[in-house]
Amino acid sequence: MSGPHPTELAVSLAVRSEATPGALTDAEIGRRIGITGGHVTQVRKRAGLPSAAERRWAADHDCPDGMKVCRRCKIAHPSEAFAETHKSHDGLAWLCRDCTRLRAKEYRAAKGERARSEDRARHVRDRDKRNAALRDLRARRPDPAANRQQKAKRLARTGGASRAVESALRGGLLDRGPCESAAGGGCRGRIEGHHDDYNKPLDVRWLCVQHHNDWHRANVPVYLAGEDA
Repeated sequence: MSGPHPTELAVSLAVRSEATPGALTDAEIGRRIGITGGHVTQVRKRAGLPSAAERRWAADHDCPDGMKVCRRCKIAHPSEAFAETHKSHDGLAWLCRDCTRLRAKEYRAAKGERARSEDRARHVRDRDKRNAALRDLRARRPDPAANRQQKAKRLARTGGASRAVESALRGGLLDRGPCESAAGGGCRGRIEGHHDDYNKPLDVRWLCVQHHNDWHRANVPVYLAGEDA
C-alpha cells in the first residue's frame, strides 16, 4: 500500500515542526519546500491539515473532542451547533449557527437598501445557474412512485423510530448527548440518535454523522420483526 505523496509529507512535517502553532503561513511553507503557497494550500486541505489561522486559534482555545469554540461568541458548542462547510479542515463553519444568524441580521440592518439591492442583483444574476441546477435535480430525482415505495419500506423496517426520537427530544423525554465515539477522534457533523434495535425506538445511542455512517457501513441493526434488511 502506497504511503502519502512526498509533497503532502513535506507539508505535514513543516506544519508539525512549528515552534509556535500557526507561525508558518502557506506561503512560508512553500518557500521552505520549493513550491507555491497556493500549491501548499491545496495539499494541506487534501491532507486535512488546518490553516495557520486555525492552528493559532486552536492553540488559544482548547476544548474537548466533539466541541468547537465559536470565533465570535468565544463559547465552546457541540459540533452540531455549527453549519457544515468545505472551507475549514474539520468541515465545520467558524461561527456557530446563532452567531451566523446574528451577523447576517446586523449586516442587513447596517446596509439597509444596499443589502436588498445585492439580493435582487444576485437573484437576476444567478437565474440561469439556478434553473440549470433545478433541471439537473429533476433529471436525477427517482421516479416519484418508486420513491414513495422506498420510503414506505424504510418506515416499515424502522417503525418510524427516528420520528419517535425527534418527538421525544421536543417533548423533553430525551436529551441529546455528545458523540459516544468522540474519544477516538474524527467526529464530524451533527449528533444523531442511533438505534441498534428498531424494536426499541427510544433506546438510542448518540453518534455524530461520521461515526453513525461508519457504524451502519460495518454493522446491520435489528429491524422490526418480520422485516428484512
